[in-house]
Amino acid sequence: MTFAVKPIALGAAIFTLASLAPATSFITTKLRDLAAITSAVVQGELVREAILVDADGVPWTIYTIAVEMMLAGEFKDKEFSFRCVGGRVGDQGLSLVSAPQLALGDSVVVFYTEGDRTCQVAGLEHGVFWRRSNAAGEQRLVNFEGRAIASIGAEGPVFSGEKIVSSAPNTPEQVAAAHSEPTPAEEEERAASLPPPAAAATLLDELVAFSATHVTRPRTVVSTNDLSGAPRMASEGNVRK
Repeated sequence: MTFAVKPIALGAAIFTLASLAPATSFITTKLRDLAAITSAVVQGELVREAILVDADGVPWTIYTIAVEMMLAGEFKDKEFSFRCVGGRVGDQGLSLVSAPQLALGDSVVVFYTEGDRTCQVAGLEHGVFWRRSNAAGEQRLVNFEGRAIASIGAEGPVFSGEKIVSSAPNTPEQVAAAHSEPTPAEEEERAASLPPPAAAATLLDELVAFSATHVTRPRTVVSTNDLSGAPRMASEGNVRK
């Protein structure tokens, strides 16, 4: 299996499409599989983003979460940082296909994997859940598509028919998905066949229990605030300017 780094056209300088090494990232839709490669599960608010550029000019984003709870693993400080390749610097940009789309102020649950050299989120966008309020002010946990979770089963989330999207689509994949959305009647019919969504607090308790069983290699983790140990993406042939 290969994964792609995709260019963001921001001007004359862009990064061209390239393949990543097969074992760089692990993508699955099953949370149980993600848990097997997870070092820690962190819940909190995204309070900071920083862009660092490596020696080849490839941007990386450092995300920082104000920690509210550790669902698995141990962390001693109040803020936890992790990195993913990609970001924007001036008229240059790079995005990793299927990387989580995170924004300042997001309340998230992150399945963190210490050993992934390209993006330290297990399963990329499948390894993050967002805490959002619906129109009635009820707190839900949603996946990267905005689908509200009904419960945490043996394999991972069981989804309801409710959908909560935080903002307008901002990537080509999100724009394409928005254009292929079902009609309100189709959405209502689908929702009626699915279980109702659960409260976010209930699901966090279920995730704690799930993590205790399935995160088999929890660690005492440290923040990643720099590019130490990061691969030289361009030098290794994964990204070309």
